[in-house]
Amino acid sequence: MVNQEAGRMNEADLKDGGWIKQPDGSWSKGARAVRAVEADRAQPPAVSSLDGGKPKRQGRKASVGGSAGTVTMIMLRHRLLDPDAVAAACKPLTDSVAAFLGVDDADPAWFWEWGQQRTDGEEGVLVKIEYKQQP
Repeated sequence: MVNQEAGRMNEADLKDGGWIKQPDGSWSKGARAVRAVEADRAQPPAVSSLDGGKPKRQGRKASVGGSAGTVTMIMLRHRLLDPDAVAAACKPLTDSVAAFLGVDDADPAWFWEWGQQRTDGEEGVLVKIEYKQQP
């Protein structure tokens, strides 16, 4: 039973809850049993496709049409995102710009930058496309 006065759990409470004390002093829940799998199985079991048999996306040639450059996207937001979430939030727009350019967003000839700026005005995204001069 949890000590209501102190509002803390003791070791007996943890053990009663299924927690196990590790040699380093930390606590963890007991692991679930894992079933053994034969290592010499020749073929994996047959399963149906979750995508309904849709054709897979084909990779594009790098630098379609010999183009290269930098795409910069600046999000104008009332509330800023965590810095590591900006690129993920721009992913649909990144895909659209890549389609517009006729390139794959993973093409090494194109450099993608994402940033954000707080605004009290209208929210949106500024997109700047800079083409590299080809020698």
